[in-house]
Amino acid sequence: MPESLHRGPRFVQAAVLPDAAASRVLMPELLGRVLYLARRGVDGSQAQVAEISALPPSTVSKLEIGAVSTAVHHLDALADAFSQIAGRARIAEPVRWGGWELHHVATVIAESLTAAGYACIWERSDLVPESDARYVRVRDLTALTRRHWPENNRSRL
Repeated sequence: MPESLHRGPRFVQAAVLPDAAASRVLMPELLGRVLYLARRGVDGSQAQVAEISALPPSTVSKLEIGAVSTAVHHLDALADAFSQIAGRARIAEPVRWGGWELHHVATVIAESLTAAGYACIWERSDLVPESDARYVRVRDLTALTRRHWPENNRSRL
């Protein structure tokens, strides 16, 4: 029988993560907060977004809380729904979103958070205990997202 090779771990942590309270941000939750704030920026409800985007209401909810990974087709469908809702609101200059813009805003916020000393982690939120004080969650994450929202997109909040 041939000898098996030890290949080592597939994932090696690039840096030591901060252990201070509220020093880590989960990227799926950050993107979810961006989706939530973008939807609120056009005064849309989850039900409206689900209907227009042809996504199940539960998926829209799970995307906003970061419980499922966001795919490109999700971002495109949600951006189109946000734009349609804004257009129906009869606003003089309605807010228009592109799927890539939603991801870009989340990326810019993540870079700003990293510069401020937070660790942004690509991990599913269901794998992190809700009670872990090292992670910024829900309301605190919404406030942090608003604070670091890019200046050139402030009108979309």
